[in-house]
Amino acid sequence: MMRYKVGDKIFMKKCHKCKVNSASGIVAEPVGDQWFFNCDKCGTPQPLDQQLID
Repeated sequence: MMRYKVGDKIFMKKCHKCKVNSASGIVAEPVGDQWFFNCDKCGTPQPLDQQLID
């Protein structure tokens, strides 16, 4: 299981909200066991999905 730290910069294959490819973002506080990142382009919090991480 991958572990994140709040404030880590991550790179995702795609943002589900703004549809930008190679999205990057900052890891936000987890809610329960679900971690989120905020897309740098649109700011939308999105759940971190293991298979979407570059």
